[in-house]
Amino acid sequence: MAKGKHEHAKHYSEKEFWKKVKTTAEDAGKTVIESAMTLYYVLQDKDTPFAAKGIILGALGYFILPLDVIPDFLPGGFVDDLAVLGAALSAVAVSVKESHKQAARKKVKEWFKVLKAKSAVGKAKIEEWFKDEEPKPTPGKKAKTKKKAAKKKAAKKKKGKAKSKKKAKS
Repeated sequence: MAKGKHEHAKHYSEKEFWKKVKTTAEDAGKTVIESAMTLYYVLQDKDTPFAAKGIILGALGYFILPLDVIPDFLPGGFVDDLAVLGAALSAVAVSVKESHKQAARKKVKEWFKVLKAKSAVGKAKIEEWFKDEEPKPTPGKKAKTKKKAAKKKAAKKKKGKAKSKKKAKS
């Protein structure tokens, strides 16, 4: 992909987005997570224009990457993410509905209220919320993946036996 304003879009996946939010919410802070969540809700809206979705995918892809301009594990490591998310929000402002902002604000408020408590029960509750948000694999796809894995394993085993027989004959 040529370098351009959407080059980070290839790093976005819904699964990785939820993983990033779940593992970094406390370190990233409310502002970063709320910005990311707002963009997520705008992305999910069928009324959002394709061009706006491209900008959002690029920004969320950048957010997901751990090694960016300022690596996320460093103190202040989310400053660049906040700048990218803020720029994306500005660029797609006409597509951002009040309902997107409210949904993001509500989720972030719930999560941080529980995170603040820092109790085992609270952490378990957050895990439960994230399970509801994460995309569910389609049943057919999961079954096909398991079948593929079983076929690969059987083929490897067969190949290994064939090599053993060759060695035994030698």
